[in-house]
Amino acid sequence: MGCNQSEEECTTSTTAGTPVKLVMVVSFKKHVTERKIDEFIKKFDDLKHNHPERKAFHWIRNQKNIDAEPYVRRFINPRFTHFAESTFSSVHDLQKFHKANDTLKFFEEFYPATREAIGIAGVFN
Repeated sequence: MGCNQSEEECTTSTTAGTPVKLVMVVSFKKHVTERKIDEFIKKFDDLKHNHPERKAFHWIRNQKNIDAEPYVRRFINPRFTHFAESTFSSVHDLQKFHKANDTLKFFEEFYPATREAIGIAGVFN
């Protein structure tokens, strides 16, 4: 999660009540088809049905679309082909999402299909 304090201190720190983002930059293994990537995107988006604490989500694919987003370029270099961002109301909401069984199940399937994946959570201006 990135907070070096206890869970209670993280939850009640200055970021409590401040929107928190989970940013992922990803490149997939060569054998992973576009259809499978579309399935991952849909499954990740569908997590919203069980997690109303996730307030916003978007996924950008391919370098051309990534280059068009100045905010995204801060996080990514050309070896990554996908960018995903989820917004939560607080650190506590992100922790709740991160620990949920359906989220863990998604990532158990997702990570083996990636060549590289980096997740960053925090308050970004």
